[in-house]
Amino acid sequence: MKKSLKKGISILTALALAFSPVVLEKAEKQVVAATIDDPVEIDLSDSWTEATLASDDSADWYKIVCPNTGVLTLSVMSYAYTQKYYLYSEEDLESSINAKTFYDASENNPETDKYSIITSPATYYVKVVDAAGKYKIKAGFKEYESEEGETTFDNPYSLSYDKEVKGVLTSSNSVDWYTFDVQESGTYTATFTAYGNMEMIISDEDNIQLNNGYASAYGSDEDPETVQIEQDLEVGKYYIKICDGIGAYKLKISSGESATPSPTSTAKPTYTFKPTYTTNPYSTKAPTTTQAPTTTTRPTIISTSATANAVKAVGESINDYTSQGFYVVTSSDSNNPTVSFRGPSNSILTRITIPKTITASNVTYTVTGIGDNAFGGCSNMMAVTINADIETIGSKAFYGCSSLTKMVIPASVKSIGKKAFFGCKKLKNIIIKTSKLTAKSVGNKAFGKTPKKAKVSVPKKKFKAYKKILVKKGINKKAKFKKLK
Repeated sequence: MKKSLKKGISILTALALAFSPVVLEKAEKQVVAATIDDPVEIDLSDSWTEATLASDDSADWYKIVCPNTGVLTLSVMSYAYTQKYYLYSEEDLESSINAKTFYDASENNPETDKYSIITSPATYYVKVVDAAGKYKIKAGFKEYESEEGETTFDNPYSLSYDKEVKGVLTSSNSVDWYTFDVQESGTYTATFTAYGNMEMIISDEDNIQLNNGYASAYGSDEDPETVQIEQDLEVGKYYIKICDGIGAYKLKISSGESATPSPTSTAKPTYTFKPTYTTNPYSTKAPTTTQAPTTTTRPTIISTSATANAVKAVGESINDYTSQGFYVVTSSDSNNPTVSFRGPSNSILTRITIPKTITASNVTYTVTGIGDNAFGGCSNMMAVTINADIETIGSKAFYGCSSLTKMVIPASVKSIGKKAFFGCKKLKNIIIKTSKLTAKSVGNKAFGKTPKKAKVSVPKKKFKAYKKILVKKGINKKAKFKKLK
């Protein structure tokens, strides 16, 4: 009996030792994150690291180091309801660059947030808080090729003719300066390809912008836009400034045929613009050019992403710098083209206005909708002004906008998607001007998890019906309803 017992214990011990490496291997994948003073550094391999937040009152800190200029992509997957994460720059550990609350997360239904930022060499910190439970985190990095480094007006990058240079604008390096010398009067062309929304400005040696020395481009990584400025220039030194945007770009200066010299004068020379009409400045075919009379109007922009004055196809995206937003074309009717707002171009904005119209490639589009998830997770967004032509507000359009305090829904709105304002925990003032909503056109939980004592103002004629509908769609029964005058 004793021999059998000893033999059984030996077998169990052997099995335990045999499987112990597997247990240890699994444990090594777990990370116990430390404090802000001693954070865990996440590499840029784009591979998941798994951890567990110990309690609702604790916080896990991580450090991410970006060695060069490029795109940092941070992904966080949460398995815990209302767990949050914040992304900070090393320079400001009080104001987050991005934040996300996981309202749909659970052990069986993890929720993932993915955020990208174009950055110069920098260090970032991530904090995970508010709900005990498992989560995963990873970081990836795509380096951008940039030849000029950081530049200033007094220390610009010197351009060589017909040689393309590459650069990047980031949140911390928002202006790049270039210079070129004109040794013979003539026609010169600046060709600028933007992978984001940004501007090109040409100025003289005194930093005075030339007549027609301005062009803006609205591109993206998937759909870059190329613009050109062609000028007749006198002998001298000139500057090109790339500014007011974020993203990669390419720049080239080329010389053309000699221009007729300006009359002798003690005043500064007059710079003229000759519009050219080409569809692709990089085409192997010889471009067709048409010389126009001397003019002082804004230069014609030559775009490779769309023919001038051509309406974009349904589904194409537009990056509008003026309103700082992304849009998608919903109607390509040349008499009334429309777009839907798809999200802010800068996730750290706190206020934004959705305009009545935007203009791209000389075409004006009416903004008629706010798309699904347009502001989803924009926890820094405090105020959104909606124009009077918006007809639809998509599902989860303002999901988790935890800093939003007031919302005016205009009289044009016909539908509000499910969970459109879900989790807007500070949305204490809701003004609904439209009389076009019905029980079917307002999605489930459209106003779920909004403040219990919110003030809700509705049209006088719809007071009773709207109160019933809105309470059913998430407005708390304790909310104070008011009739609009």
